[in-house]
Amino acid sequence: MEYPFYIYGTFKEDRETLPADSFSFVVDGYRSLEYPGFLIWLLRDTDGEALLCKIRKVTRPADIGMKIHVFDVRTIRISAHGLLNTIYPEKDLWESGRDQAAEMMLFRDLFTVPGEKCETVKNAILRSNQDTLDESYFDFVDPIQSSEIAVAFNDAMQAGFRIFGHVPILDPLREHQILDFDIGTLFSDMEKLGTLPDGRHFFSHAGRRVYLHKVDRTKIERFLGVDLIYNFLDEKRLVFVQYKCQKAGGKYYVSGDDSHDEEVTRMHAIPGSLDCFNYSESAISDFRLCRCPIFIKLCKREIPDSHDIPVGVYYPLCIWCGLVQFRTGMSVSDQPHLNNHQFQKFVRNGLIGSTASQSLEIEKHLINEADDDRLKLIFEETDDES
Repeated sequence: MEYPFYIYGTFKEDRETLPADSFSFVVDGYRSLEYPGFLIWLLRDTDGEALLCKIRKVTRPADIGMKIHVFDVRTIRISAHGLLNTIYPEKDLWESGRDQAAEMMLFRDLFTVPGEKCETVKNAILRSNQDTLDESYFDFVDPIQSSEIAVAFNDAMQAGFRIFGHVPILDPLREHQILDFDIGTLFSDMEKLGTLPDGRHFFSHAGRRVYLHKVDRTKIERFLGVDLIYNFLDEKRLVFVQYKCQKAGGKYYVSGDDSHDEEVTRMHAIPGSLDCFNYSESAISDFRLCRCPIFIKLCKREIPDSHDIPVGVYYPLCIWCGLVQFRTGMSVSDQPHLNNHQFQKFVRNGLIGSTASQSLEIEKHLINEADDDRLKLIFEETDDES
């Protein structure tokens, strides 16, 4: 199971005050909690009823306690006694003839499900709720990994409009707007050291330095066919991303994008991009994650509600090229892909991107093809960065 599970218990009467789809609550005392993740909200004396929620974000509103925000809330059937015995079989927590599991939950404490038990818990929920729940619920298409600042601003803007009796309808976004949003939030937890005139945003975190280089509508895009470059300086690792958007309320169609084929041709010219085994596969089920450092990010133009960030998923270039042969139009639901959280986790952990030797070949390719020595600056550091 990819995302963490947590368990929380409360009295039945609290159920009456919870909104149907989303709500927030405070847990006394500060504890660390990973998100996105899932919360099982156990209810006392409800004949096995519980709430299954997705954790949107966590804030710390005061000196003590943490506020947990959840959404996509579903009512499920589950045995609290059986659930906790499954998770903690080594603990003799229960007396025969009396279910103390619900009693235990009334302390309003969070229980963390051990990572190796998450898949078991998920399968138990699916078995007990086959008529109302399926595997797709556990896929965070949009894992809500936005910065607190962005979410707070959105909430404040919406609240301000509502005070005057207006509910704003956001216009469909364009590719460059989503690109700018990503640049502003992808590394919001890192120390930003500055922005250079050539579009490089310079960050430092845990001793590592990284550029986010916006090359949309620049000479670099004209030679590489991409909009954004992740440049991990200390590892000599590069990741390239081209942004595409679905039509408002519809899909993305290659036939309707005059620049697609030319951009793919330029991306294929990047050293190492055509070495992938996926190009030899004829079935979608045989596609696998590879060493390709080039990705297409397909995004929705619409923001569903005031709390959400733009929905987008990532396809390695090799898989994208394979999928468009089988699809009349592409959408963010087409698999296989990486969601925002998965992509950022792999990028940060060093599992995605070019090797050091490949990065050197890419640098030579760009400079030679462009016949412009100024382009080598994207791979070099200025004196004040050393």
